[in-house]
Amino acid sequence: MKKLFALAISFAASMHLLAANTDELKLQIKSFPRVAKNDTQAGLTFEITTVERDFKGEVVLHLAIDERMVKTQQLSVDLPVGKSIEISTDILIHESLQAHQLQLWLDDAAGNNIPKSSSTSKVDFFVARNTVPQLPLIEEFTSSTCGPCASFNTTFDPFLSSIDANIPGGQAAAVKYQMNWPPPGDDPSFNSDGNSRRNSYGVNSIPLSYLNGVATSTFNQAVIDAASGQSPFNLTPYFYLSGDTIKATCTAESFTNMTEILRLYLALTEDFYTYTGGTTSQTTFHYVMRKMLPNYVGTVLTNINADTTFITNRNYKLTYGNVVPSSFNIWGTSAGFTLVTWIQNTSTKEVFQAAVANTPSAQFLHESSVTSGLQIYPNPAEEFFSLKLELSEPANVSYTLSDLSGKLVQQPVTQQLPAGKHLLQTSTAELRAGIYVCSVKANYQVYTQRVTVIK
Repeated sequence: MKKLFALAISFAASMHLLAANTDELKLQIKSFPRVAKNDTQAGLTFEITTVERDFKGEVVLHLAIDERMVKTQQLSVDLPVGKSIEISTDILIHESLQAHQLQLWLDDAAGNNIPKSSSTSKVDFFVARNTVPQLPLIEEFTSSTCGPCASFNTTFDPFLSSIDANIPGGQAAAVKYQMNWPPPGDDPSFNSDGNSRRNSYGVNSIPLSYLNGVATSTFNQAVIDAASGQSPFNLTPYFYLSGDTIKATCTAESFTNMTEILRLYLALTEDFYTYTGGTTSQTTFHYVMRKMLPNYVGTVLTNINADTTFITNRNYKLTYGNVVPSSFNIWGTSAGFTLVTWIQNTSTKEVFQAAVANTPSAQFLHESSVTSGLQIYPNPAEEFFSLKLELSEPANVSYTLSDLSGKLVQQPVTQQLPAGKHLLQTSTAELRAGIYVCSVKANYQVYTQRVTVIK
């Protein structure tokens, strides 16, 4: 048992009753996994607080899952009034693969019940055959005509960039919905998919942001860490361009059984665009949703069982330019797309998992010459960055660097390379601060990745 405060508390097989005022204790669960892997130990932290007067005596702690007792421990408590102590322990999880409820309560050592209103704490959780790290989903409702939104985004956007939002391996997925208020309410990126997401959350003021389906205005590293946890779902999105048509696929694997009806959402976002026609100081916009696939309704997931795999395929024809309110038109080029996917309970709004897929290849090949992808470091880059590429076979390799509009900012480099690992260093001395797109073509495969240049 781990002591988290320098207050006297201990576990023992039997103890002498020192006080009978056991209704003066309050019990609260502080942390327990939302998803627990079966046949493993799950960490539990709970807090005991004195109410109205000092407490010195013996109590019995009971732990039950679905009203089935799993653990009983005796404690000796000596706390001044208004003081608390946190205790951490482990619970062996050996339950069916579904939703469960953990309940804790206190009795005094003489067998008298402490009033349940103060001495009972409950938490719901899922048991899964396997778990994977959860990628938090951040959603923001905002507008180019909203002054407070512009002020909020001056710190919010750099924070999202600092945690590599919407970058594979990053710490969060991000989607922004542009609204058509306040007046003049003419944000060109407003559309019905974003408005329907607004209605689903009941949003009536902006800026307003959600983390895993819960409204919050505080974002820092500790908040993101707390929202990460484990998930009973694994998401694998992918998309590519065939002409002007986006072809998206998302595979969802379940490691638990659920009776709830969930929905899988796919949102096509533009990483960056410039718009100077708003009424605020904000002229650059990031992570903006341009189309949900097939729409805001998403894809319904039913009969969710452990080891079930759902595969969703969606096609959408892009229209570039003439971005006006209520349209789904695209501001930039394919170099600036990210597909954000997530699984959500639309009743409780809880988001169980999110995932991202970045800029697609110009061609889709089942076998790629690029076996381990394109690695760029450092990223962000100040003076230079390096591209690391591994080829499974000899290839005619060409490299280009462009801005988000598709304009080349450096002369292309082309050379024949043998199979193996290769390193290309690029100077940023002639580049302005911003986001650029590195594109490497090896034989018939095109691989694209973003790099951020800072000055």
